[in-house]
Amino acid sequence: MKVITRKYKLEKWKAIITNQMASGLTAAEYCRQEDLPISTFFYWKRTIRQELIARMDTQVSKPAIVEVPLTVSRTSLEEAPPASLAPPIEQNKLTLKWASVTLEVYPDTPQKLLREMLRCRRCGRSSHARKSSFGRSGIHHLWQNRHAQSNQRTG
Repeated sequence: MKVITRKYKLEKWKAIITNQMASGLTAAEYCRQEDLPISTFFYWKRTIRQELIARMDTQVSKPAIVEVPLTVSRTSLEEAPPASLAPPIEQNKLTLKWASVTLEVYPDTPQKLLREMLRCRRCGRSSHARKSSFGRSGIHHLWQNRHAQSNQRTG
């Protein structure tokens, strides 16, 4: 019987405290207007706050279990190499071939390097090496050497 009485009183005082907050009056003004003992008002306000905190603590301490559907084939896990050892994905490259030169371009290939390679291929002149920001080193030099070897074989 005591539990029912306490629940009833809690609900009654929750309504009183909610009305006080909605009224815009201070607790003292509201209690005076409604003829309520201010000490009783604060007792129930404190009691309700503690109950809410205790309820929140139990809700927070209980881990929520959420089921997430996951479909993974066992063979794909067994066959897949670890990410650090996986070879580069072949479909994300572009392969360009000129005579005996093969150029593989990946998404992270610097645009400047690719432009320079294409410029060297178009002109095919050694004078271009001086204009190139890569000079005779790097790709332009490689292109000239491969191009010269190719000409020696055909000539």
